[in-house]
Amino acid sequence: IQIMDYDFMNLTMSPDTTICGDSAFINAFPSMGFPPYNYNWDNGLPALASHYVSPASTTTYTVTITDYCNLDITGDVTITVGNGFAEAGPDVALCNGESTTLSANNALNYLWSTGDTTQSITVTPGSTTQYSVTVTDICVGSDSVLVTVNPLPVVTADVDPDSICQGEEVELTANGAETYTWDSNPTDISLLEIPGDTNDLFYVTPGSNVTYYVTGTDANGCTGTAEVELVVSPIPVASFFTQPPIASSFDPYFQFYDNSLGNPVIWQWILEDGGMYNTPQFEHTFPADEYGDYEVYLYVENSFGCSDTIISYVTVRPDYTLYIPNAFTPNKPDGINDKFHISGINLPDDDFSIRIYNRYGALVFASSNPAFEWDGKMNGNLLPEGTYVYRLYYRDTSGNDHAILGNITLIH
Repeated sequence: IQIMDYDFMNLTMSPDTTICGDSAFINAFPSMGFPPYNYNWDNGLPALASHYVSPASTTTYTVTITDYCNLDITGDVTITVGNGFAEAGPDVALCNGESTTLSANNALNYLWSTGDTTQSITVTPGSTTQYSVTVTDICVGSDSVLVTVNPLPVVTADVDPDSICQGEEVELTANGAETYTWDSNPTDISLLEIPGDTNDLFYVTPGSNVTYYVTGTDANGCTGTAEVELVVSPIPVASFFTQPPIASSFDPYFQFYDNSLGNPVIWQWILEDGGMYNTPQFEHTFPADEYGDYEVYLYVENSFGCSDTIISYVTVRPDYTLYIPNAFTPNKPDGINDKFHISGINLPDDDFSIRIYNRYGALVFASSNPAFEWDGKMNGNLLPEGTYVYRLYYRDTSGNDHAILGNITLIH
């Protein structure tokens, strides 16, 4: 008969350990007590002293061991499942030529597909590229990130026409993107962008040579630039003068002189009476014995093809001649010089008045008609021979007033 006198047991458990996706060996080793031993593991493990376990997450395994004498002892071992987690960040979209910084999660060590061993790297790919990183902590993990490289839009700018004269309007357009912003050098105040518009079309009126710059943005937020030059040529200013400034209807002769600014090289003159000339100066005579304001049209053009016109007038003054006889012979049988009248060219017919008085100051004749004729009679009776005084008032064709006091001799 064997008498067993142990009243306690010892238990040695395998150490806690960490696994990275593989299995772990766990073991319970009792001492003292009396075999055979009975092993009762939780987690559904068989009643054995040791096992290989592969938990999906960190797990504590507990075992109760009972010996032959029903002494028992309990122990446990924890298997930590290491996290082989790696995170390279979200996918990135770039425009060609741009850079981006890629960052992995916190770990002990890093190895990127570029060969870099830092947590973050800055890349400037020339095309769409996938970057991967392997991170090492207790376990090893890897991840990748896709960097999409979008091409830059090919932006074009156009100005139509590409050469204008000052004051003209020109169409400015851009293509190749979705929205545009503009600038110019020197600043063109007529370049006004419309808020909310795509700004792909403008009508501008620059005052001098200018370069327009446009930045186009596409749907990916990528930008392209273009520029276009516009030549703005000065315009001449048409002007002329004449010598003399005003001509007489007796001699309606003028010398015309171009006085335009801006160095014109082409002239076209059209005069109201049909005269046409294409030189900077010329001579012209309007129809004789006619008067008035004659329209003069002048077109000038400079070497840039820019032009200007002017319509002005030259004045031919209506000159006149006035002949007043000093004697007349009414009732002579020869029928010559029977009546007193005024003759001449362009006789005034406005505000005309003549009054004739005898030697005693009595009025013997009056008329407001420049074509009057006095036969020397008063009330049908021929007046005596002698000298009579006349007072003549008239306004000439230039608007000047005249008063003439003179004598007329009546001879029988």
